[in-house]
Amino acid sequence: SKEPTAPDMQRILRQAVPGAQVVLAETASGTIERAHSLVCDRHSMLAYLILPGTSSVSDFVTDFNAEGEEVEGGLAHRGMLKSAQWLQKEIGPILLHLHQRGYQITVVGHSLGAGVGAFFSLLMRPQISSIQCFGLGTPACIDERLIPALLDIMVSVVNRDDMVPRLTVRSVEHLVHTVLCPGQVAKTKAWMAEDLQAIKDVERVVELRRRQTGARQQTQGTQSDESKVELLVEAGVSRDVAERALREENGDVALAMLKATEEEANPTVSPFAGAMASASAPSPLAFDGALAN
Repeated sequence: SKEPTAPDMQRILRQAVPGAQVVLAETASGTIERAHSLVCDRHSMLAYLILPGTSSVSDFVTDFNAEGEEVEGGLAHRGMLKSAQWLQKEIGPILLHLHQRGYQITVVGHSLGAGVGAFFSLLMRPQISSIQCFGLGTPACIDERLIPALLDIMVSVVNRDDMVPRLTVRSVEHLVHTVLCPGQVAKTKAWMAEDLQAIKDVERVVELRRRQTGARQQTQGTQSDESKVELLVEAGVSRDVAERALREENGDVALAMLKATEEEANPTVSPFAGAMASASAPSPLAFDGALAN
């Protein structure tokens, strides 16, 4: 996908903060270097340092550099702290200059950018005491000893059940230990066995019902055919003729009755009987001849 440019940011910014202007924009990130934008509103004397979240492979490298590193008497996420120290060198002097000219400095970050923004604000506070940071989906990147140091400068916004603010090395280790402990493994196997047995039970019930339905339909069909034959027999049709007529008429009793009645009323004459009758019967011409004689 196309990377955003400074003009793209300026167009979006005009809708969000009318009158603001993009002063500086760096869209590329490294393992320590962070993408960032500096936005200033000269009328309101406001300056915003905007730090986006994870969007590249190098950002993931920073995310996974999660060892603890000492800072301000507590432990910090090493990758984010390194990026904040890089930002302090790169853009810290510019923000200090704006602060001295009367600008209010505000840092806004999302996800990875929120963590980096928190540490950047912590590092810049001795020089810019009024600095403020707003983090959206801030990851868990400090220990409890650093909480007091960030209470006055950091506002963290968590959207409902967002996983990022709750994801830490310790929580992942706890999850793995909980999932893979012998008791949980035994429970999972038992649940899977119950689910598999339930599926087999359903399949067996469906098969039994299918067989019962087929047998019932076959029995009903046999009884129906037999009753039709009995009906024709009661009407005076011989059983052989009734069965044959039903087969030829596909089980239609009315048509089978007509067929059987026609067959019994006009029985088929054997060709041998016709030949014998022709041989024994005197020809009309012979009688005529005899009379003539």
